[in-house]
Amino acid sequence: MRSGSGRAVPGVLIAAFLLGSSLVAAPILGQDGDSANYRLTFQGTWTRSVTPGGVPGSAHFSPLIGAVHNGRTSFWIPGGRASRQIERVAELGIQSSLRTLMTRDPHVLAVLEKDLPRGGRASTTIEFQAARDSSLVTLVTMIAPSPDWFVGVSGLSLLDEEGDWLSSLHVELFPYDAGTEEGAEFSLDNPPTVPQGTITSIRGTGKFTERPIATLTFERFEPDPDDGDGPGDSEEPEPRFVGDVAAAPAGDSAISVFWKGKWADGERGVLSVEARSRKADWTPLVTADARAGQVRIDGLETGAPYTFRIGSGSADGGFEYSEQVSATTGAFGDACRAGEEFLCLRGGRFEVQVHWKNNDRAGDYGVGRSVPVDVSDESGLFWFFNPDNVELVVKVLDGRAIDDHHWVFYGALSDVEYWVTVQDVAAGVRRTYHNEQGRICGQNDTKAFPESGVSAVAATAVERGSTGSAGVDLLRIEALPIGPTAVGLRVDGDGYCEPGPERLCVQDNRFSLEVRFSDPNESTPGVDPEKAATVVDSLTTAETGFFWFFTPSNIELAAKVLDGRANNGHFWLLYGGVSDVEYTLTVTDTATGLTENYTNEQGSICGMVDTETF
Repeated sequence: MRSGSGRAVPGVLIAAFLLGSSLVAAPILGQDGDSANYRLTFQGTWTRSVTPGGVPGSAHFSPLIGAVHNGRTSFWIPGGRASRQIERVAELGIQSSLRTLMTRDPHVLAVLEKDLPRGGRASTTIEFQAARDSSLVTLVTMIAPSPDWFVGVSGLSLLDEEGDWLSSLHVELFPYDAGTEEGAEFSLDNPPTVPQGTITSIRGTGKFTERPIATLTFERFEPDPDDGDGPGDSEEPEPRFVGDVAAAPAGDSAISVFWKGKWADGERGVLSVEARSRKADWTPLVTADARAGQVRIDGLETGAPYTFRIGSGSADGGFEYSEQVSATTGAFGDACRAGEEFLCLRGGRFEVQVHWKNNDRAGDYGVGRSVPVDVSDESGLFWFFNPDNVELVVKVLDGRAIDDHHWVFYGALSDVEYWVTVQDVAAGVRRTYHNEQGRICGQNDTKAFPESGVSAVAATAVERGSTGSAGVDLLRIEALPIGPTAVGLRVDGDGYCEPGPERLCVQDNRFSLEVRFSDPNESTPGVDPEKAATVVDSLTTAETGFFWFFTPSNIELAAKVLDGRANNGHFWLLYGGVSDVEYTLTVTDTATGLTENYTNEQGSICGMVDTETF
C-alpha cells in the first residue's frame, strides 16, 4: 500500500474547563493496510498577535475531547446548531456529557481525551489508531475564559483523495462562536443567546486576528513490536486475574487493562474503559473491541495509582460495568526508596506507598506519610492529615512455609478514598489495592507475592462483593457515617485511665481501651484460650494506639478516639483490625462510667466506626 503524502489545512478548536486528570488512551491494535497509528500534537499559539487587546491572565484551553469515528456520525459542524453537549464544552469547559455521547455512539472507534497545561501556549500529545472504515477525527477544546468560544476539527479525514493513509497532516485552528451565549469579552458569566444561533467562525473579528490560536499536527508512525514498553513485547508476563478483569503497569506512564470471560464475548461489540485517580473521578479513556482482550493506556502520571473498570451496553438496554481493578505506573526499582512517602518492610525487600483523596473537598489529595514501627520490621503506619492521627496499618508477613507466598494485610482507621501500593523490589512485582470513600475496612491478600517472583505485573483486587478469590479477601464493614477528624475541644470530667501494659489510655487519659482475644493455637486442656492483648507503648499518641496479640513485631489492632463533640456532641471510636482471630475490644469513658464492648468474629479482618455511643 502506498502511504499518502502530508498536507496542511485550516481548522477549528473548542475550549473546555481544565480537570485534574492526565489520562490518555491508545488502544492496542495491530497496524496493517486497514489501520494506521497516529501521533496527534496540540500546540497552543495564543499570544498578543492572536488577540491584540491582550491575553487574559487566566487564559487556557480545556482538556482535549474527541473521537475517531466513521462518516455515519458527527458531533458539530460549522453553520449548524451546537448540541447541548457542545454547548457545555464551549461555555463551561465541561466535557462529561460529550464524552458520554461519544462513548455510547456505535459509530465511534475510540474516544480521545487529554489534559492540557495552563496557558495559551500549552502543548500535549495523544497517540491513537484509526481504521479504514473509521478514519475521521473530531476534536474540541474551549477557549477559556470566554462566553462560548472554542476551536477544534470536525470529521477530519486521515485518508488522502486516493484513499491512502496520510503520512502527516498539519491543521491551523481558528476560533468559533457556538451561538449559545452573548458576550464579546473573555468572561464566563453572560446571558444566553435567544433564539440560539449557529456555530460561526469569528476568525479576524472582534478580539481575534487572522492568525491561528492553535495548531494540530498528525504524524503517522509504525509501532515497534520489539519495544520493551509496548504491547508487542514478547516477554510481557500474564497479569494476575482475580475476576474477569486485570490491570498491569506497562512502563513509566502506561497501564494495560486485560479482560476475559463474558467481557471478551464478541457480541458485546465495543467496550468502554474508564479510570479514576487522585486527580479525577470516573473518566472514559478509550473504547476497544471486546475480542481484543486488552488495551494499553498511555500518558498517565508516573508513579501514580489508577483504578479501572470496563463497561458495555447490557441486554436490558442499560449499561453494565465490570469489577474494579487497580495498578500503579512507574518503573520497577531494585531497592526500597528512602523518604517519608515510603515504608520499607522486611529488611527493605518490600516498599509500601499510599495515595489518598478526600472526595468531600475538591482538589484535596495527597501522599500518605509513613511511620516506621520500632518494634517491628513487618508492620508500619501511615498518617494522612495529622501526625497524631494515624489512618492506616500495613504489614507484610512471611507465609512461605504455608503457601510459598508473602502475605499483605492492612487495616484502616479512615474512610477517605486511598490506594495502597506494595512492591517486592527483589522480584519486581507490584500490587495495588483500592479503598472506596466511605468504607473503613482493610484487606488481606495471602497470594500477594509468590516466592518465584516471575510475574512483574500489578495484581488486581476485585472491589465488588465481600470476598474475592485466589487469596484476596475483601473486607466489608457496617460503618456509621463519619465526618471531619478530631476537633480538639477540652476534655472535662473527673475520670482517669491508668495506662498499663494491657490498657491503652487516650484523650488525656479519659478513655480506657482493652482487648481480649482467643488464641486459635491454644488447645491444651484446662488452659484458657482467651488472652489479653498488649499495648505497643512506643506508638501511642494522644488519640491513637495499637495492640499486638502473639509477638511484639506483629501489630494486630489499631484504635483511636476522636473528639467529635463539635459535630454531634459525641466522642467517636474507630478501630481497624489486621488480624482475623476472635477478639473483644472494651472501651470505657472513665468520666461517665459508660462501657461498651465491640466483638470481632473469627475470620473477619474488619473494624468499625461508632460516632454515637460516647
